[in-house]
Amino acid sequence: MNLAFRSFLLPCGQKLTRHFETGVIRFCSTQNQFLVVTGHSGLGKLQQNISSTEEKTYGDDAYFIVNNINSRFDVFGVADGVGGWKQYGVDPSLFSNLLMKNCERYVKDRCINSASPMKILQAGYDDLISKHPQLLGSSTACVTVVDKNTGMLHSANLGDSGFLIIRNRSVIHQSKEQQHYFNAPYQLTCHVTGQSLLGNCPSEADEFSILLQSNDIIIMATDGLFDNVAEKQILDVINSMKNHSAVNLQKIANRLVDEALKLSQDRHYISPFARKARTHGIYAKGGKPDDITIIVALARPMKSLN
Repeated sequence: MNLAFRSFLLPCGQKLTRHFETGVIRFCSTQNQFLVVTGHSGLGKLQQNISSTEEKTYGDDAYFIVNNINSRFDVFGVADGVGGWKQYGVDPSLFSNLLMKNCERYVKDRCINSASPMKILQAGYDDLISKHPQLLGSSTACVTVVDKNTGMLHSANLGDSGFLIIRNRSVIHQSKEQQHYFNAPYQLTCHVTGQSLLGNCPSEADEFSILLQSNDIIIMATDGLFDNVAEKQILDVINSMKNHSAVNLQKIANRLVDEALKLSQDRHYISPFARKARTHGIYAKGGKPDDITIIVALARPMKSLN
């Protein structure tokens, strides 16, 4: 993924170093009407980017999950630091990591009685700009809020991270990808004097709302998943699990990362990324080695959770 003023294809076949944070399964408070169970997994593209529980990062990707027992809302977010900054000596993970940390802090401090993904994203970005005005970098971002009282899901997605919703073994919604041009997604950035970056504002994020039903599955991820694993392949992984229990959600997250890793290293595979490149007149084949972050969430009525 590149800065918005430049485009190039990432090399295929690069070896990735896998790091799973397994067994991370969270439950919301049983005092509410709706329940959300989550699991997550991911990997960093380079060995030195192994994630830690404290940092909540996979390479240049970052994420957060908030299941607040004192709130009616569960909130999830992912961000993908734009790798094009590396050629200027900038660590892309700094921007995405700070952005997600700020969003998580805002949710915990402010989102007790109300929660808007757009406001969360705006607050996280404003805090970053205010406290780190000289920070170089940029990031895509996706934030989703689930109202456990009503079952409503609200989202704000900027760039090419995103999510999809699966109901009755079919995808009923996939978030819209936003691009300036091929491989240059919409991205939040610090404004740099003298540079003509095509940075975006949180208000440009695509907003979406839907009423969830029992057993709906939400897959939120950075483009390391969506550029390598097609919709049907994602469904095949999920549908191979007949019982979508809390433990199996973590298995789904792990298997999706496995699949994305395998396909990203296949030089002959016609990946979703390669197919998009061809629509822009660029002949490409093979997977796209990248950092991968995946959050899997399951919606259930309170009485049905085992």
